[in-house]
Amino acid sequence: MSTAADILSPDHDQPNETIQSGYRAYLKHHGVNGRVGQKRMIADIARYLGAIQTNADGLRTSEDAVCVVEAGTGTGKTLAYLLAAIPYAVRLGKKIIIAAATVTQQQQILRGELPRLRAATAWPLQVELAKGRGRFLCLNRLELLLAGSEGLFPGLQPVSATGSLINTADSQLIEGFAREHYEGLLSRFTSRQWTGDIDSLDDELPNGLWQTVITDNRSCFNRDCVFFSQCPYFRQRAQIESADIVIANQDLLLSDIRLGGGVVLPALKDSILIIDEAHQLPEKALNHFSAFAGLGSSQQQLAEMKTRADAAEHLRVKDHKLEQRLGEISKHAVEAGELLRELWEWQQTQAQWPEKTDRFEQQPLLQRYEAGACPEPLRVLASKLSQQADKLQAALGDILSGIAQMLDSDGIEPDESERLQGESLGFSADQTYVETLQRLYHQIAEIPDESSRMVQPPIAVWWTKMSHDSGDLVLHASPTHGGSYLAEQLWQNAFAAICTSATMSDGHDQSASAFRRFSDTAGLPSASVFAVHESPFDYSQHCTLRIMNAKQRPGDSASYIAELSAAIANSLNFTEATLVLFSSRKQFTAVMARLEQLLDKTKYESMLSQLSAQPAQLIAAHQKRMSTGQGSVLLGMASFAEGLDLPGELLTHLIICKLPFAVPDDPVESTYSEWLQARGGKPFDEVSLPDAIIRFRQAFGRLIRTEKDQGRVTVLDSRLLTKRYGRRFIEALPRCRIQRFDPPLE
Repeated sequence: MSTAADILSPDHDQPNETIQSGYRAYLKHHGVNGRVGQKRMIADIARYLGAIQTNADGLRTSEDAVCVVEAGTGTGKTLAYLLAAIPYAVRLGKKIIIAAATVTQQQQILRGELPRLRAATAWPLQVELAKGRGRFLCLNRLELLLAGSEGLFPGLQPVSATGSLINTADSQLIEGFAREHYEGLLSRFTSRQWTGDIDSLDDELPNGLWQTVITDNRSCFNRDCVFFSQCPYFRQRAQIESADIVIANQDLLLSDIRLGGGVVLPALKDSILIIDEAHQLPEKALNHFSAFAGLGSSQQQLAEMKTRADAAEHLRVKDHKLEQRLGEISKHAVEAGELLRELWEWQQTQAQWPEKTDRFEQQPLLQRYEAGACPEPLRVLASKLSQQADKLQAALGDILSGIAQMLDSDGIEPDESERLQGESLGFSADQTYVETLQRLYHQIAEIPDESSRMVQPPIAVWWTKMSHDSGDLVLHASPTHGGSYLAEQLWQNAFAAICTSATMSDGHDQSASAFRRFSDTAGLPSASVFAVHESPFDYSQHCTLRIMNAKQRPGDSASYIAELSAAIANSLNFTEATLVLFSSRKQFTAVMARLEQLLDKTKYESMLSQLSAQPAQLIAAHQKRMSTGQGSVLLGMASFAEGLDLPGELLTHLIICKLPFAVPDDPVESTYSEWLQARGGKPFDEVSLPDAIIRFRQAFGRLIRTEKDQGRVTVLDSRLLTKRYGRRFIEALPRCRIQRFDPPLE
């Protein structure tokens, strides 16, 4: 039987020869010509991998460095990094981890380029798709639910695997007909009609049900579980351990390193890491490090935790240490609740919410601390709460260890085992929630005082509330810069790392300085190498950039919305495929209300709006319309500006309403910008502008997806023409025809 090592040349020391022969085989087998940018990208990665030095144990000894390759649309970057990395991985005895940005991209790699490469080269590679626990059925939890185990969901029902409480409507739903769905899941799994993976489930579960039948790393019994040999998650783990290539997503990669690394994915020190659509990594990292919790919901969770501890009388009888720990949970839950009430009372005296308005479209209220200058009373209370959370976490850990020992003992009765497992799941959910409180209050407690606040990027801290009259009071904390964490946890640990995307630089040139913003936010090592390869598509012949010479300045004014709405209505051709991108929900909602007046009813109702349906449904409807010869108008926001692939006739006109600068009230970016300015930096030039240019390039890239595509991009923001930075946006795009036009007469 062939192994991965058989792909190398006979002396097993010439991966470059294998790369070249593999590329020739690919081109011949599929009858295609090589692309200049693709060849250069292959060479960039091979040169980087070939320069890595190792010791006798195969560990990297050369300094930390990342290979960063920006490759324009149509370069064929997936084939390039696969061809370059596979022979080196085999030679070095390493695995390949590909961290994509989305599930769709994972499937494209798994079902698209990899099979095409294997068909051409016959390279015997085992490839596995990696997913987190939340995508898999927990058989033990399902059995407990079907058995109606007491203690699984005491008090408020039920507790999800993430520690949150399912709402009342879902609780009633579970009491009413959940058993039918649970039995259906079990029947399909045991009859081998279903693998236990939510993504392969034919029909959707009612809201909230899936969360009740999954587990997390804390509540999993691992090898002590009676269903271990059948467990869908651990079957995946076994396949991953023997795989040559593991395809994951960036969120799973970040979750894995937060757990210590090598938990779900292969160990980074033994892997070549490839991050596709890497421009998304810094923002995803910040999301992973941030935390929030409502003061009211936290008090409720703590009360439920105390109820659970007080009700576990049989655990007290069995073990004196557990009796002590259960008492500590009750004590610290009460003390933490009192601190939360004190925090609520303090916040009420300090609250500075925006004034109440009569606007129909209300946004959640937000109060933020400028430049991360968190008040001392809040830091003091956060310190006390973090200490209580630490004590709760320690006590919960001992409780779960004690239960695990009981379950592992000989002669345990089935009823007792079921009861203990149910309690373990409940306490595990508590532990997961307490971890959120730890992350939130530790960050705030560790904010330095004013004298040393300028040394490191700040922690953004803010409050939100749904309205003046209702809603929980929610406290948020987030780092404003994740570079140092990525440097320590990712780049220092990976044997090799490759970042690729069509947009990581600000596009002003092809030097390393164009990557300054990405390098900073991603924490790239100083020895990293950079390359840019432009798209092979002929934009000058196939794409026209139309810029409206608007009279109104972008904003929320009625006159601006009126001009923008009229321009959109005038630009729409309902016989072709059009995508309209809005910069915010507020703008989107206001324009839609205006368009309802400007367009006839049939045309207005035919538009596919992200305000009224899920993206997948809209895209499917759009594709169906175009396949039957109809026109279609899609309207969406930021999620449609990235990763959306509508080649050929599926998109011929792209309308960008506004340059994609971050919203002024974004708490993380605002906090960082204020801190940077206080240090003498230039937030607009160093942060806002490069970020907006990268987002603009991403949006522009939705139009031309193949060498035969053609169409036009209409930008309804005259700052491209009137502002000094407008030229930067235009120069960052591929060269195309440019037209100016005036707004329509009202």
